[in-house]
Amino acid sequence: MPNTPFIAFIASIQPFQGRKIRCLSLCVALLLAGGFMVQMAHPEPAYAKKKAKEEQQGPDVDQEVTELNAMLQPLSRKVAAKGLFSPDDNSKLIEVKFKLLTMMQTIPLNDKLVKPAYETARLFKAREQYDDAFDFFNYVRTNYPNTPFALQSTTEIQRLKQQLGNDYFSETPMSVPQPMGDTPATPATSNTETPKSKPSN
Repeated sequence: MPNTPFIAFIASIQPFQGRKIRCLSLCVALLLAGGFMVQMAHPEPAYAKKKAKEEQQGPDVDQEVTELNAMLQPLSRKVAAKGLFSPDDNSKLIEVKFKLLTMMQTIPLNDKLVKPAYETARLFKAREQYDDAFDFFNYVRTNYPNTPFALQSTTEIQRLKQQLGNDYFSETPMSVPQPMGDTPATPATSNTETPKSKPSN
């Protein structure tokens, strides 16, 4: 005959174990759901910082580029019509130059700078300010090689070199040759007399 108290004990444990397993499953599900909600509410810090930075810089960049284009358009039209620049026009061109230089330092690879930089280079070339024209053409060609403006800038640089000579522009600092040996170079001409030898007694 089976042990009746033992069977009764096993029967009393089974509902308790079922409740325990269900409770444990519920806790695990709640923890997983809570972790998912926390992850959705708080994204990855690096991504969040990058997104916040882009949202912060976006409107400012757009506004500055819009202002640059508004200043460049009347100057470009005047150059196309072969009109003369007034002192105010010259001041605007200089202002555009320094605004672009500032933006090129803060956001050097922003695609929105390509067109204003290229248009500014063309204006400087038309004004025969070839050094500034070369610098802006070279900036576009170097930093944005996959844009149509890079090819146009390369063509403009070649034309400038054909017009002014290949040695007019220097993309790298000139190297000064160092004297060879420890003695300085002998001058080509000298007015000093050779000292006479002392007569021997």
